[in-house]
Amino acid sequence: MRALCCCLLFVLCISVPVRADILNVPGAFDRIQDAIDAAVSGDIVRVAAGTYNESIDFLGKAITVESEQGSAYTVIRGGGASTVVTFQSGEGLSSRLEGFTVTNGYSSGEGGGILCRNSSSPTLRHNVVKGNVSSRGGGILCLSGSAPLIKDNTVTDNVALHTGGGICCEYAAAILIQGNLISKNRADEGAGICCTDSVSLQILENTISENDALQDGGG
Repeated sequence: MRALCCCLLFVLCISVPVRADILNVPGAFDRIQDAIDAAVSGDIVRVAAGTYNESIDFLGKAITVESEQGSAYTVIRGGGASTVVTFQSGEGLSSRLEGFTVTNGYSSGEGGGILCRNSSSPTLRHNVVKGNVSSRGGGILCLSGSAPLIKDNTVTDNVALHTGGGICCEYAAAILIQGNLISKNRADEGAGICCTDSVSLQILENTISENDALQDGGG
């Protein structure tokens, strides 16, 4: 009888879903990064409309950072001296960035707007990545085995001094780039999308237009 009761208790424990906490910015937290620091896997960082002058790092956490009113009203504005959004700690698809304008990022080396490296593979959806500058991957840079889902974003008006004005993939794997508008980006090579030494890429149903390369690969 005791064994049966223990078994039923175990079943009840594993059947009760873990409830995600919602961390509001502003409100409980003034900055998006402060909310990320406090979050644990499964939590939602929900950001009200406004401009947030900061750069953020997901710190390997399987969390959702989402805007309440979409990218037209919610801006993460970097300080012009670093990447705006960084995934570098092995994040998976459960790490989600949704509904922001990501702008004013700068990196002399890697990724002006969004950087995915060290096998980090987040979900990026419904964002506008614009007005960022880097040596490689002005808008988005994926490298070192990263495999993000890049879907339904607008990547525009970014500049790479060398490769990948809009999106640059280097030594990446299994990236899905789908349903995006990739336009008006500039680079020395690969102004829209540049892919080097990457495998299993899928580039589907995108609009790639008005990109400008000084040498090769306007689109």
